[in-house]
Amino acid sequence: MQRRYHVDFTQADNRTLLLGMKASKTYHYQITVSDGASSCTSGDQTIKSGPLPNGGLPTLTPTTTNTAALYGGPLLLAKYK
Repeated sequence: MQRRYHVDFTQADNRTLLLGMKASKTYHYQITVSDGASSCTSGDQTIKSGPLPNGGLPTLTPTTTNTAALYGGPLLLAKYK
């Protein structure tokens, strides 16, 4: 899937955040700069995202005194590793 991100260079400290990248995956990108009349495009470049954090997420342990309230539907708990 190809996505386009635009940067407004008239703003001070401009930057583009790349959100939604998967962990430990290599992505390809190109940069194109245009003044409206002409443009210049870089060659194919790669960037690799880092791994998921290895800590800091709490381990959830559900407890209830009303077990009947849990019956009738799934209970889904997840922790990324």
